[in-house]
Amino acid sequence: MALDSFIQGGSSVSNKANVDANFNLQIRPPTNKDQTGFVGLVGINDDGTIVAAGRRNRVYVTEGNRMAVALPMLLWDDTFNATSQNTSKYNFAATTMTGSQAGGVLILNTSAITTINTNCGIRTQRVFPMFGKSELRCNTSGFLTTVPQTNMLIEFGLFTATIPGAAAPTDGVFFRYNAAAELRGVISYNGTETQTTAITAPSANVNHDFVIVCQTNTVLFYIDDILVGKIDLLTDAPGLGQPMIQAAQPWCARQVIAGSAPASATQLRISDVFITELGANANKTWNDQKAGFGHTAYQGQNGGTMGTTALWANNSNPAATVPTNTTAALGTGLGGKFQETLTLAAGTDGIICSFQNPVGGVNQTPRNLVITGISVSGVVTVALTTSPLSGALALCFGHTAVSLATAESATFAAAGTTKAPRRIGITTTSVASVTAAAGTPVVLGNGGEQTFRSPIMVAPGEFVAVCHNKISAAPATGAIMWVITIDGYFE
Repeated sequence: MALDSFIQGGSSVSNKANVDANFNLQIRPPTNKDQTGFVGLVGINDDGTIVAAGRRNRVYVTEGNRMAVALPMLLWDDTFNATSQNTSKYNFAATTMTGSQAGGVLILNTSAITTINTNCGIRTQRVFPMFGKSELRCNTSGFLTTVPQTNMLIEFGLFTATIPGAAAPTDGVFFRYNAAAELRGVISYNGTETQTTAITAPSANVNHDFVIVCQTNTVLFYIDDILVGKIDLLTDAPGLGQPMIQAAQPWCARQVIAGSAPASATQLRISDVFITELGANANKTWNDQKAGFGHTAYQGQNGGTMGTTALWANNSNPAATVPTNTTAALGTGLGGKFQETLTLAAGTDGIICSFQNPVGGVNQTPRNLVITGISVSGVVTVALTTSPLSGALALCFGHTAVSLATAESATFAAAGTTKAPRRIGITTTSVASVTAAAGTPVVLGNGGEQTFRSPIMVAPGEFVAVCHNKISAAPATGAIMWVITIDGYFE
């Protein structure tokens, strides 16, 4: 006969256990240290949905009685809201299939074909390393436009593959919709694959978060924060020391139709890619991390003009031009080469270089331009006459129009707010000889180098410029080629 025991609320009776109104046993640990027991802390990665016994990882405490805590280090952060490929950051290639960006997503198989022996792929120029006992985490947000199709191969994650091409990835970790219309998690170690069991594919035409957590001994696959598959090297691939032999991979996505056509066309549409490293303290500063995203000030950003932001034409020099206070007469660029004719009158700010931080919008993420330093040098290109050069260079920033005469608007102006340029002195400039020949270097008061311990912030739509102001009478003739480098990043 079974013997059942019941705990009944006993709040009015001493030395009795008690329950709350929902019949939950009320527990309060003892305050007397001689009566205390032990409580173990674990993290629950799976409640038993994938692993029958659940997946729980214990919290680690060092021998010095300190709990080990790891902060994520951002490696990549990109949203495909532009309408063109960022060629600085991604390599795309295709055979017959096409790719595009529209409506806030990257689209593979844009023309929605079912033609055999066709494919397309895109990958980051950068690779992402996996460090020992750390966690490399890759988040790809996207969806298929139809349910998975037989004979339509789709892969995305951290892996190496030849694009264009249909050959299997040679190394890496990734999600795969295979030719049998199954979704699986895959690791490829030097071309040898280990796969999860088939995963229930998420709904079509609904954006989902596909996350791969890659550790040296385990790879976990999540969809919408639910663990859907795992590969433990100890049991699933005991001959491997880590999931991928290269130990660093690009993010890659591709779509392939081989020798048999699918019944219906489908597209892979990706909205975002986020990649982080957890556990490896690389001591990267924020500007180091932004440089890793491809957000340096030296190149165009998603949705903008690709290539260098500096004015530096291939195989040519800019013509010598008299600068003005209101226009970028010498050319536009975030630094570069600018040739100034020196005849502008003393006391007038002449714009040497000027750059507008892109306003941005739905197809180009607005980003603050953070300037951390500037370097300037100059050389005489047309001989001076009559007067020596004596002047000063300043960094002007924050103005809402290219003109340095832009006025600061009154408070709550009905016509809108305008900003005058803020100015920071960079250096003095001098060429002492009144007959300085071409090739004479310009003497700069501080060597032309300026680092900003408090970085300069230029908001979207605002301008940044370098201006030159003559302190004494300007030479009657003469020109200088300025070389300007602006250090910083787009935030």
